Amino acid sequence: MKTTLVVILLLAIVGFATNPDLAKHQNAAKEAFKEKMDSELDENGMKGLKGLANMATELLSPSILNALVSRENYFILSLTKVETAEGLKTAGIGIFGQVIIFSSLEEDFKKMEIDGL
Repeated sequence: MKTTLVVILLLAIVGFATNPDLAKHQNAAKEAFKEKMDSELDENGMKGLKGLANMATELLSPSILNALVSRENYFILSLTKVETAEGLKTAGIGIFGQVIIFSSLEEDFKKMEIDGL
């Protein structure tokens, strides 16, 4: 029992110390968006536009994506939140220094693309 409590306490301390900040959540969302754009271009036979699309993403990401991505902090972990037309959605989780974006974020990106047209 004591060992289990010590392990839980150590994991909580490590989780607190390595909880990703907002910038990591924003970067992870930006990377997911770039991957989505790349796969859309591949599927539509427009591989030649990848460089241009990546450049546009780099230029637009700080102003647009960063404004849409926020972080909900729970001290030992954090959630990536994305503002969509339907409201604020949980798009990922940050824990132990890593941010994992859920695959459901692709649907949110599709909705953002449709709403943006």
